[in-house]
Amino acid sequence: MDLSLFLDRDEDTNEFYRKIPHWHQPDKLQFVTFRLGDSLPQPILRELKEQKQRWMEDNPEPWTPDQMREYHNHFTQKVDRWLDQGYGACYLGRKEVANYFVTKMLEFHSREWCVWAYVVMPNHVHLLLQAINGENLRASLGRFLNITSHEINKMVERKGTLWQREPFDRIVRNEGHYINVLRYMGKNVDQGGV
Repeated sequence: MDLSLFLDRDEDTNEFYRKIPHWHQPDKLQFVTFRLGDSLPQPILRELKEQKQRWMEDNPEPWTPDQMREYHNHFTQKVDRWLDQGYGACYLGRKEVANYFVTKMLEFHSREWCVWAYVVMPNHVHLLLQAINGENLRASLGRFLNITSHEINKMVERKGTLWQREPFDRIVRNEGHYINVLRYMGKNVDQGGV
């Protein structure tokens, strides 16, 4: 495995924050998860927001690496479990929508990123990818989600925001993390992903 694909702890990570940190380094493998906007019920979102607020009050920024790990282990894993329950309209569970999504993803694959692995679940998607040709992965994903949102909305005869506002992304840390990501994605395939 080419170690240059993984997080370089000596290189700038270009951290961007809104609700969660986004670390970016050119040419590195990224594990990205994005979900449909209705994939979590409002009571669960409210509960999660309250828990996050309490946690953040008890853990003011800047966070230590241990606090960041605790935050993501607690909140990210909880969201993953809820997503796997298949809440929401699950438009990606429709064959024609999933086929369109994969086709469009592979178009971007040939121009802006290299897809190493993917899983399309009924209400969310996991991608393991790497930006190519000097592309900014964050900007490229934004274009991709905008295009697919427009077309999927037409396919399912709806209007409005399709995707969540903020995807989860993480630079693959090392070979062990890479193997864990692939195992996790494989479990999603076992649960009915494409």
